[in-house]
Amino acid sequence: MFLRQTRLLTLGLLLPVATAMADYIQPSFAEPRTGKKVSSYSVDLPVSRSEKKTFHIPTGCKAAVESAWLSGAQQWGGRVDRSTWWKVRRDCDYMDFLRRSPNPPEYDFVSGYDFRNAYLKDLSMRLRCGRQEGSDCTTRQTGNEDITSLLPIVEQAAEVEPEVALQPCQFENGMFRGKMLKGPSGLNCVTDPLSSGFRIIAVDYADVNGDNYQDVILRLIPIGPGLRRAPMIVPLTRREFDEPFTTPGNIAIPSYRPHR
Repeated sequence: MFLRQTRLLTLGLLLPVATAMADYIQPSFAEPRTGKKVSSYSVDLPVSRSEKKTFHIPTGCKAAVESAWLSGAQQWGGRVDRSTWWKVRRDCDYMDFLRRSPNPPEYDFVSGYDFRNAYLKDLSMRLRCGRQEGSDCTTRQTGNEDITSLLPIVEQAAEVEPEVALQPCQFENGMFRGKMLKGPSGLNCVTDPLSSGFRIIAVDYADVNGDNYQDVILRLIPIGPGLRRAPMIVPLTRREFDEPFTTPGNIAIPSYRPHR
């Protein structure tokens, strides 16, 4: 009981605004055509050969957008209109993902972390796996929820200085480019401005699996030659401040379906 009360007191200090809000989720979207980062937007889209309607995102997702989509509205208009329809649908799918729990979570051990300048070892299960158990376990950690799955892996040459391989790999203002080095201690990471990497385009917070613990949802764009620039959705959570981040259980991450 004392521990629970202590956590509640801590949360009262950490989240005084969120706990007082009826709709505690404040997502960020890229406004169609302008690319401006917004928490909501309105857009005019065709719903038939000769009619357009105004849709409000995310408030209109459940009723207006879903109804128009099921009626086949996404087939009308030119290429820009059809592409915007798919963007709207993806934004609504993402909002559904965030709204798994209608109430603010009771516990929050994630929102105080600076994810735009995060260390990759804090976010990547693949790196922690390599450090703790050796490189063999990385074959079981290749899902999209692990952001280092897109980084190239190279064998560490014997002449490479150890301190080079062990330099902390860290986002800088939401950007990272680098490579993985495989050595005796497992996988380490070094920055390389010419290598593949990713850019964080949004950091959102919600309880995506309804377990009463706050989760963070990172949206990243892969960067580098040969990579499809479709956003990756990376949810992470933890249940204590001194625990590593892990993937929340019992979730279905929405996919960014390509538009042709």
